[in-house]
Amino acid sequence: MIAAGELSERQVPEEHPVGRRLCNVILGELDRNQSFISAALPMRVLPPLFDRYTGGHSYGGHIDGAVRPIAGTPFRVRTDLSATLF
Repeated sequence: MIAAGELSERQVPEEHPVGRRLCNVILGELDRNQSFISAALPMRVLPPLFDRYTGGHSYGGHIDGAVRPIAGTPFRVRTDLSATLF
């Protein structure tokens, strides 16, 4: 994991209307993409997260966390596949 403070990152809150609209677009496209479905065989797909990096920082090398909290609930879900969309 990247240590806190290494990046200048801002994340769109999951409940933000723009974030929700973008999530719906991306999830809809993934749902219609037979190559994605056949390669990933997803049981479910979590909504994407949207981040912005500023001040000369970048995404950089990192390891994604395998367990992600489900916003607004006390539950967590294991994520076995992660992707980055630029």
